[in-house]
Amino acid sequence: MKLTTSLIEGSAEKQMNDFPMISVQGITQSYGNKTVLSEVSFEAKAGECVAILGNNGAGKSTLITCVAKIQSPQSGEVFVDGQNFFELSRNERARTMSYVAQKSEANQITVFDAILLGRKPYIKWALSDEDIDKCNAVIEHMGLEDFKLRSIDELSGGELQKVMLARALVQEPKVLLLDEPTSNLDPKNQHAVLSFVQEIAKQHQITVLVVLHDVSHALRYCDKFLLMHDGEVYSYGDKSSITEQAIFDIYGVKSSIVEVKGQRIVVVD
Repeated sequence: MKLTTSLIEGSAEKQMNDFPMISVQGITQSYGNKTVLSEVSFEAKAGECVAILGNNGAGKSTLITCVAKIQSPQSGEVFVDGQNFFELSRNERARTMSYVAQKSEANQITVFDAILLGRKPYIKWALSDEDIDKCNAVIEHMGLEDFKLRSIDELSGGELQKVMLARALVQEPKVLLLDEPTSNLDPKNQHAVLSFVQEIAKQHQITVLVVLHDVSHALRYCDKFLLMHDGEVYSYGDKSSITEQAIFDIYGVKSSIVEVKGQRIVVVD
């Protein structure tokens, strides 16, 4: 299914190049005497999906909230499309990067109004036809037409997660941050959401950083893999970086990586 209105004008014609869309440099964060992130650095190009992997407490969620400046890291910088992201105004940051939390609070507004909030960085005095068209486009593409006028506090956890993703996309970000976007979804909707994210990343050249627990999902839908252990980067690279040794070092379990119908999956021994 194609979007009836492009989410990012002209973005489908953009081509990936060697220049990184996002460059994370030396992000360090501590809570009290505990270091949660230590000199985390990596780069990703436009259109790439980067899976952030690691066991509980590895610093994955802290990393993306620091990258988005939801919390300010103790040190380090983030550059997006050559600009220092931390030096941008709040409105400029919202136009550059969008974030979907693992859990979203529901309140008594409609699905359409919740998604329309993603246009807030662009709205000046009044809503434009373009704002409304872009909301309708992403609603159609994500199959949310039947929920459009429902209150979001009536939705299931999975439906609410899809609404929050739609709101992030209508921000027209260059970088999209997702914290466990499939945590409340059944297998069918896990596939639907991750396939949609993969499609949007490639079609509109959005760089996606996504925290995932399922390594097999990461292998299927992502291009790069940031493996974290105790707040540090264990490794960063393409699918070849996902090895049985790496899985043992990160998760402490023995596994086998096998191919099923052309897809690599991880089977715990």
